[in-house]
Amino acid sequence: MPSTPRRKAPISGGRPTGAGKTSGSLVRWLLLGFLVLSVSGPFVMHSKSVIITDDHFINEAPRVSTPVARTLEQSSEVPTETIKRPNSEILADPPVADTVLSATPPEMVEQSDAHNDSGDSASDEAATVVSTTPPQEVEQNDADNNSGDSARDDNDEGQQAVADDKDEESMDDESGAKDDEEDSNPTENGTDTLVSASKTGAVPSNLTVTTTLDTWQNDNDIVHILYSRFMQHQPNLLELGKARLELFKTFCLPTISHQTNPQFLWIIRTDPELNPILKDGLLESLQGMENVAVIGSNEVRKGSVDNGFRNKKAIADITPESIFYGNLDLVLSFQEATAGRIVLETNLDADDGLGLTFMETTQSLAKTTFEKIPSKDGWFNFCVGRHLEWQYFAPWDKNTDKGSFELGRTHICVTPGLSWATQPNAVPHFTVMHHMIKKTTPACMESNKPYLGCWMEIPAPRPQDPMAIRARTPTSTGMNGVKVTHEGGWGPRAKALDDESWPLLEPDLAISEALVKSSHKYLKDHLSLLVAENLKGQCTEDHSCGEGIKKKLKSLFFEKGSWINKHDLVHVLHMEVPEKLNLSKLFVGWEPVESQTTYEFLWILYVDPHIDRDSMNSLMKRLRKSPTNVVAFQTDQAPTTSFRDAETLTSLPTRRLLFGEMSLVQSYHEASQNRTLLETSLRANEAITKTFVGDIQNKTFDQLGQFGSSDWYYQCVSLYLEWRHETPRGVPPAHGFASIAKRPSEHCTDRPGTTLITMPEAKIPDGWTKEDSKPCGNEPRTGCYTQSGERNGARALLPGIVDVPIAYQGQGGLERVTQDQPNLREDLHENFAVERYSLREMVKTLNGID
Repeated sequence: MPSTPRRKAPISGGRPTGAGKTSGSLVRWLLLGFLVLSVSGPFVMHSKSVIITDDHFINEAPRVSTPVARTLEQSSEVPTETIKRPNSEILADPPVADTVLSATPPEMVEQSDAHNDSGDSASDEAATVVSTTPPQEVEQNDADNNSGDSARDDNDEGQQAVADDKDEESMDDESGAKDDEEDSNPTENGTDTLVSASKTGAVPSNLTVTTTLDTWQNDNDIVHILYSRFMQHQPNLLELGKARLELFKTFCLPTISHQTNPQFLWIIRTDPELNPILKDGLLESLQGMENVAVIGSNEVRKGSVDNGFRNKKAIADITPESIFYGNLDLVLSFQEATAGRIVLETNLDADDGLGLTFMETTQSLAKTTFEKIPSKDGWFNFCVGRHLEWQYFAPWDKNTDKGSFELGRTHICVTPGLSWATQPNAVPHFTVMHHMIKKTTPACMESNKPYLGCWMEIPAPRPQDPMAIRARTPTSTGMNGVKVTHEGGWGPRAKALDDESWPLLEPDLAISEALVKSSHKYLKDHLSLLVAENLKGQCTEDHSCGEGIKKKLKSLFFEKGSWINKHDLVHVLHMEVPEKLNLSKLFVGWEPVESQTTYEFLWILYVDPHIDRDSMNSLMKRLRKSPTNVVAFQTDQAPTTSFRDAETLTSLPTRRLLFGEMSLVQSYHEASQNRTLLETSLRANEAITKTFVGDIQNKTFDQLGQFGSSDWYYQCVSLYLEWRHETPRGVPPAHGFASIAKRPSEHCTDRPGTTLITMPEAKIPDGWTKEDSKPCGNEPRTGCYTQSGERNGARALLPGIVDVPIAYQGQGGLERVTQDQPNLREDLHENFAVERYSLREMVKTLNGID
């Protein structure tokens, strides 16, 4: 075992950007001269210009459009971005070498170089050249709106689309595999966002930085590559990007720039069309670091596939045109050095960090370990052990200004610091999914083939020292492990651990508490916008599409506990839960309600008093996790009167309340007295599309001017999906059998999602039932029904609850429906949020009931 490396003392104050000795005033004068040149000369800069003063940075950029707050419908322009930083962020330890910025055309540069070569002035001491292309050579590309979300390795420990009745540890381990098994590459139509985001229209930045370090060197004779990704497939999600850049500078950058062993290459891949504000901010933060290459590429590289960095394909996307920062010769030199040498490849998300001794420890350990294998065919994983997770929320302090720390789980190999070590003759077969490594691979100390496919935990300098840190915030792609509320159980030990963690930040990670507080404030001030953009980035290329992730994000938008509606409507969703429904397996309607694009409604469940204990426990567990305004009453039937009537409130006494607050019901009841009221009826075996609530609220609001103050009517679906656990021939397929219901004799108001809409002064006659209604004709609308013309409802036909035979038009009709099963199942998944594994579980359970 190698000796424990000494930790490098961090730089106090601001964000570290690398060690160097040059004069900060010289850099500022050069920058100032450059700006004067760019304004007065024949070439005008189109990329963002940066003015550096002793007090702050001022970033000047074109005006852009960003998403507006939740309560607004239309987009609004954001003023020119101004980012101020304190004096502490102008480091006393500036970049290694002087910085020369040029807006001069190439031919003028060549002439100048020739003159300098023949004269006595210029030397080649400048370490960094920052260049920009004249506007004549710049293609004016409108920033497209095909925004996505930066994919963490394996979707940040997988997408949370597993069943809610699984424990949290099981969710961590299995969710990534579920995502692969259930849906290989789902797409989204863009309607599942809470706010609209307009195109930024930003002109791509032309800023590039060329560093002078161009040759691999390593005292351990090891080639070590660090991979990170930033905003891939989401170039114009500006608010989300700025928040992630803030976290990068606080949690990631200082831990890498202050490594005790700097002999490694850090490759950061980002979207080629990255918004100029984000691109320039990223490059500026790296100034002075020589062992970094920022690449404009949406490729994903890691050491677990295709022989890692040894393969020429590993750098096929790194070209003179794609390199934003760094030196192409350095990258080529590192790959050339892989021949005959140990290669270490390490993963690090852009909002995570590593212990300051990480590079030194892993290189030393890899060297001493592989010395035991003369055949040079060894290969194994390094996994981080003790690590911290920073949460935006603190359960013991609702007014926290810095968040809280907790220990991360070590039963899996977490993504920060996950490394792949190989000798030159190795033929590795690494487990690709990080959460499966410890399940499918033996520990190196327990393996009968040491260092031929095993994993090893990276030792820390001291037992209490973290070897990595993770930022668990609403900027996360997968949202796994991210707390979205101050609420939650905690004990004295949790608070003590938090207290013990803060003093470790600077000595172990070079992270200052002041910067953590600054990042916390930034997230707090921009929470709504960055969450909206994170939602918008879901379901795009290379990214997760789990409803569990969206629910977590959407819960940050909505204040639970009282009525609120942007259209000034009151919407109540009534759901009956019958005795015979096995809630632990058959809660069909739950996911569609929680997956709505807006949560501005009250969800009331009427639970049969005779429901079994297991189903009741399952119900309570799901209610506690629900992000919606939901209450549950124990009663054998829903009220027959309008929610607006006083009689309805009387029929729902507090003594029957199973879950929720009576004050929430009263808030909606009071709001309904002088507002338009929508009441949607569902059974627990029925479902509505994810956009149902938002669509019907929008449509009602748009039509309010057409109604009288006493009008009332039903809105029902034209068609709906039916699902049953077996085919019409009695065969139980794996995912059940779906069809489009065609029942000419069925009354429209009996269909899933029928909604009663009543104006503030409407009076419904005593004894009226929805079956008494007729099709609406001329105004006024009183007691009639209209059909939506869309297929936005679904029903599961369950034995003993709803079991109506499906009618088909002859044998040919049945064959057509059978052939259409993949499309109908996709409809259930994409539009109703009914997962395929849920259908499989329902089939198994219903076969047992039969």
